Amino acid sequence: MQSLFYLTYFLNLKKLIMKLLLMISSLLVCLYSCTSTSSTLQNNNTETLKENQYKALVLELPMKTSTGLDHSKKEIFLKVNGQHYVVKISEGYVTKNEFLKHLGQEVVIKGEIKIRETKYSKPESIIGAKQPEQERQGPYMVVYKIYKNK
Repeated sequence: MQSLFYLTYFLNLKKLIMKLLLMISSLLVCLYSCTSTSSTLQNNNTETLKENQYKALVLELPMKTSTGLDHSKKEIFLKVNGQHYVVKISEGYVTKNEFLKHLGQEVVIKGEIKIRETKYSKPESIIGAKQPEQERQGPYMVVYKIYKNK
């Protein structure tokens, strides 16, 4: 009678161990397939960039005003993943001359994309005051460093 009890206990223990092994192996297969998919996507991107690094094309385009394009003044833009971002040089560490050295080239930059909210400038006087001018709104880039194209 006691041997039957041990035999039943052993068989149940064996089933439990088999179930655990099956669960662990399927979990490992799932984890491996997830990591291999993400590494394949990164390899298709030709290179992996660090956090806050972007591959960008440096452009100089006419300044946009409320009346249209002002061709006498030009601004630095970065084209990142098909999107154009104006560079706000006053917030970053890179000068306009540094950008002009890389004009038309694809470079790797360290920076961040920020969103500008709508602000209105106050009129200087009440007499002859014109409508307050609206500052530019939308996304822009602040650049901290330019790396040569890797």
